[in-house]
Amino acid sequence: MAIPKTSLVQDLYRIGVCEGDVLLVHSSLRAVGAAEGGADTVLDALLEAVGDSGTLLMPGFQSGSEYVLASQGVCFDAAETPSGCGFLTELFRKRPGTIRSLSPTHSLTGQGTKAEVILSGHERCNVTAGWGSPFQRIPELDGKILMLGATRHSNTMMHYLENTGGAPTLCAIQFKTSVVDTAGRKTETLIYPHMPGLHRNYPHAIDLLEKAGGLTRGKIGEAVSELYSGRLLEKVVREALRKNPCEFIQIFTPGPEPEG
Repeated sequence: MAIPKTSLVQDLYRIGVCEGDVLLVHSSLRAVGAAEGGADTVLDALLEAVGDSGTLLMPGFQSGSEYVLASQGVCFDAAETPSGCGFLTELFRKRPGTIRSLSPTHSLTGQGTKAEVILSGHERCNVTAGWGSPFQRIPELDGKILMLGATRHSNTMMHYLENTGGAPTLCAIQFKTSVVDTAGRKTETLIYPHMPGLHRNYPHAIDLLEKAGGLTRGKIGEAVSELYSGRLLEKVVREALRKNPCEFIQIFTPGPEPEG
């Protein structure tokens, strides 16, 4: 049986989404199940839940490793470059009224009262998930992060917190990239990408958040989902990084040499 929009909205309210929220959504449309009217209904439900006074944000990153894109001198076109973060994010990108931040690798899209304030100036950040980026503004505005059927590993806010919290996550080499805005104006950008090959343990951060009381869990449609307080996530992660800058980096040690 198809899931009506009213049911999705009620699920969002039950998990803790409120009218007026700044809400960043990482999503798996398949996990949500079959909604009446398809994927557009899921977007309609998210927009209805935050209301006219709220702001809905989604990742609009282009596909590929940040290091590889940067080293190849990638050009990002806000109007033409598709989102590589799933069908729902691409559908949202194409919606009338959606705006998009100008980042060569970590663009966000948004609609709502605070979307422009959050997304503006991203092209001036030499760390795409760093100081001055939308990822800084979301917790500052007491924003929430909804993992709508998405795994804890896909929480991009963790990149921002590591990049600005002393973790050894960034390359020392700066690469020249470029962005093109929706009016066709091209701007050169210089970024320090993430170091390739680092394995992260981001679920550990969410365990810390849950202990601090900053997480609620529930089903939205058929999707097992989690809602995080961006402000409390920042607090617990920064505390952990002050004690150990490599707290969320998995260090793999080689095992014994095989015999024979």
